[in-house]
Amino acid sequence: MKKTYIIVGSAIVLIFIILATVLFYSLQPSPQANTNPGANRLIINDQPKKKLKDNFIELSNIPDALNNMPESEKNAVLTSIKTALDINNQPNIYPVSGQVRSKSTKNELTDDQKYLWRVEFIVDFQSLGQSFRVIDQYSELPKIQEQLGDYRTMTICLDKADSIYPNFDCLDRLQLMEEE
Repeated sequence: MKKTYIIVGSAIVLIFIILATVLFYSLQPSPQANTNPGANRLIINDQPKKKLKDNFIELSNIPDALNNMPESEKNAVLTSIKTALDINNQPNIYPVSGQVRSKSTKNELTDDQKYLWRVEFIVDFQSLGQSFRVIDQYSELPKIQEQLGDYRTMTICLDKADSIYPNFDCLDRLQLMEEE
């Protein structure tokens, strides 16, 4: 009888330890979650051999929708922004800082199966007098992500209604393709 109590007691303790471990890990934040208090800014430096202070784009006021993206998508967004800046400026504009416009972020699942995310926001570069709309579609499922292609991330010119820099004569990748 004493052996039975020891076995049952050991089983209960083991079950308790397993449940406590599962509960502990299920309450931990996602690795993509914004747990870093300084994560409200992103930096891209496309020439890692140069000093960071010499050639970078810094974005502030980053929405959670962008912070929660996979790293590969953040890089795609920042590269797309850099492409738009390169099209509209001389190469010596870097370093440059931009800010995501307050209340400009849209983040939604765009399909019924909830596999495809669409994130959209406006980024303002006050020092350049330029603004752009950034649109990114991504999926965390590799098969769907592969099907999205090269134009899943676009940085495009704003409509006149959204523009705060009326003298900015914007060009984007889509306009350049139409001209060819």
